[in-house]
Amino acid sequence: MNSQARSLSQQEIIEFAQAFDPQPYHLDTAAGDASIFGGLCASGWQVAALATQLVTEALTAEGVRPVMLTGVPSLTWRKPTFVDQSISTAIRLGDRKSGSMVPDCDSQTVEISVFGPDESLVAEITAIFAVESGHE
Repeated sequence: MNSQARSLSQQEIIEFAQAFDPQPYHLDTAAGDASIFGGLCASGWQVAALATQLVTEALTAEGVRPVMLTGVPSLTWRKPTFVDQSISTAIRLGDRKSGSMVPDCDSQTVEISVFGPDESLVAEITAIFAVESGHE
């Protein structure tokens, strides 16, 4: 299953960085240009948060009802995401186990590949969602 694509504006990148990840290459275009990344880029945490939103929307559209993200056993960033570049996700459902730390929910493992606009791999995430019991 795949998600819709979404991009991050310069303003969104800077505002997120100001609040959560104040690295120069996330805050200032000139600093980004001079960095190892070669341009203002989104925080990896912002990319992970956006990917989580995209995955939640895709799971919901497929009838899997996520209630809460309960764990991220693995997260690897592969490439930066720059201003106005879109990302999308490819989602593979893994094991589903009865029960969760969230009452009346099961645990659903989700393997997530985050892709940039040229379909290059941006990040890989293994996540565990609490999902409503009885929905698959």
